[in-house]
Amino acid sequence: MSTIRRFSSAAGDFEQRLAALLAFEGAQSESVEGAVAQILAAVRRDGDAAVIEYTRRFDHLDVRGMAELQLPGSELQAALKPCPRNSAERCTRRPSG
Repeated sequence: MSTIRRFSSAAGDFEQRLAALLAFEGAQSESVEGAVAQILAAVRRDGDAAVIEYTRRFDHLDVRGMAELQLPGSELQAALKPCPRNSAERCTRRPSG
């Protein structure tokens, strides 16, 4: 379980403690970015087969094809119902360009 650490900007070691915290987060971010890059490369190279493999590995779902991963439109619409109207519109609007 993580604990919340408080830093006081008035403390003499504030800059040092902040730098150490940010260095740790940066290292974590780099490892995550590397893993994501590998996943994206596999999906570009192997297509649906890679998506299915990662679904099995990370989601623990034993699917045979992409059709099993698609949600019917009725389920998607039902999921949007509790959202405020302007939020739902932002979620479903396609980016231009």
